[in-house]
Amino acid sequence: MARDENLPFPLGTPFTNDPLSTISDDNLPGTNLVGKKYVVEDRNPNDVAGFRTGHSKTVMVCRNVSGGTLYPKHLVIFENNDPARGRVIGTTSTTSQKYAGVIDEYLGSAGVADNDLFYVTVSGPTLVKGPLAGSAYGGDIAIGDNLAALTAATSQLTGATTGGRVRKESALSSTTYNATESAFNDQVRVGRGIIALSAQATTGPDAENTNKDILCFVKDLYA
Repeated sequence: MARDENLPFPLGTPFTNDPLSTISDDNLPGTNLVGKKYVVEDRNPNDVAGFRTGHSKTVMVCRNVSGGTLYPKHLVIFENNDPARGRVIGTTSTTSQKYAGVIDEYLGSAGVADNDLFYVTVSGPTLVKGPLAGSAYGGDIAIGDNLAALTAATSQLTGATTGGRVRKESALSSTTYNATESAFNDQVRVGRGIIALSAQATTGPDAENTNKDILCFVKDLYA
């Protein structure tokens, strides 16, 4: 943990800040940074207006080894489920899959190129992508509802569009303690929704809630 250090590169940018560059496997940048964690305030680095919440968030420097470009606000997975090396092999692609965290929500639309470094939010508040269809939400999301990874139509390595998204996980929302559910919860729960979202509204501000960003409080599964 590097709580009291400044970030080695800004949130919202990959390490090289050049998503179109090709980084050789033989000359990887920032090898001394991979796996380091930093605690930062929950605020948009491009917005001087103030803080989004009163919480802090923990981000981890990771390397994209997926073989392609990764995009902001998607759930990702570690190579061999090993957080120590900080190597991300792609997005989540199966129901309630164990995840590493959420790709830096402030990255630009160009994303992060293969072999480059970027931040993954491993705990605290962040935006994460919701389903592409309202019917896939699993129901309306209330504040405090559990969220989990959604099944993707494409593989974890190329699922930039459909992979790495979340849905409401009704099986994890019981108010009665259950040992089996609790253990399952600890393994797959992405986090809890911070704002309510009507998944299938036909009128009003929540109409057509597809491909929306969901503000949630991410849980660190590897803490």
